[in-house]
Amino acid sequence: MFCYVVMCSLMICATAVQLTSATSTTQKLLMAEYLIFGIAQLFMFCWHSNDVIYKNQAVLMGPYESDWWAANLQQRKNVLILQGQMRMVHIYTAGPFTNLTLSTFIAILKGAYSFYTIFRK
Repeated sequence: MFCYVVMCSLMICATAVQLTSATSTTQKLLMAEYLIFGIAQLFMFCWHSNDVIYKNQAVLMGPYESDWWAANLQQRKNVLILQGQMRMVHIYTAGPFTNLTLSTFIAILKGAYSFYTIFRK
C-alpha cells in the first residue's frame, strides 16, 4: 500500500501537469478523466479504511453498553474476555509509515498539489 500511495501521489501530480500542458481538447478531456478516476480510487481506499476504524470503535463499545454486570458469573467472565479480544484495532496501513484515513487522503492531495506547483514553475 505504501508504494501505491506514493505512486498515486506522483500520478496525480504528473496528470495535473499533463492536463495543463495538453494541447487538444481530447487530450485534456482524457487527462481530466484519468485524474478524476485516480483520485476516486485513492479516495475509496482511504474512505473504507477510515470506515473500518470507526466501525471497529463502535463494535468495541458494544459489550460496555450491555447489561453485562447483571449477568451470571460465567457470562461476565466471557464478556470480559470478549472485551479484551475486541481491543485489537484493525487499521489498514501504507506500510509501516502511515494509516490509510481521510486525513491521509487529504495529505496526499496536498502533497501532489505541492509537487504540481513546483514542477509547473
